[in-house]
Formats: sequence, C-alpha cells, structure tokens
Amino acid sequence: MATANLDDATVQTYTQALVDEGELKLEFQDALGDNATKIWVTGKGYDPADTSIQAIVCFDPDSKALSADATTIYNSDGTDNSANCPSTTAVATCYWCAR
Repeated sequence: MATANLDDATVQTYTQALVDEGELKLEFQDALGDNATKIWVTGKGYDPADTSIQAIVCFDPDSKALSADATTIYNSDGTDNSANCPSTTAVATCYWCAR
C-alpha cells in the first residue's frame, strides 16, 4: 500500500474523480488549502476486480482534546502506534484514522 497526503498529484487525481462523480463538492480541493498536506491517505491503486480495496485516511489533530483522545493512536499510514499514543507532547505524532 502507498501513503501520500491530499496535496499529492496522484491523490488529487483520485479526489477529482470523486468530484466528477458528485461524491465531493467542486470546491473540495481548494477548500482544503494548507490542510491538504496534513491529511494522509493509504491505499492500493484502483482495480475493479479487487473487492478487498481498503483506503485509510488519517490526520494529526490540532486540538488538544482530540490529540489526547483514546482513538488517536495511529501513524500517518494507519498502522498502530498505541505504545506511544495518544500523546499531547512532542514525543510522538499521533494520528486519528478512518477506514
């Protein structure tokens, strides 16, 4: 699986396809602004024959409350980092992820 942020050209191709299908609003990419570099996507390339395709979207929360939340326990690629997270210190960067 590959990991890239939403500012990556390949990822923008995928998000544009979602815009074209009406799944995301036209303004999605522009509205992200600098936040596009803070949101990470991990997944495989598109293969219509592969029904096991999984996408993981992660971000490092700015808020102290979500940074300390028990669900903020991942690395940017969605792998478990619960040995170091959640953390509100600079010891570890902890991400919240959706699968």
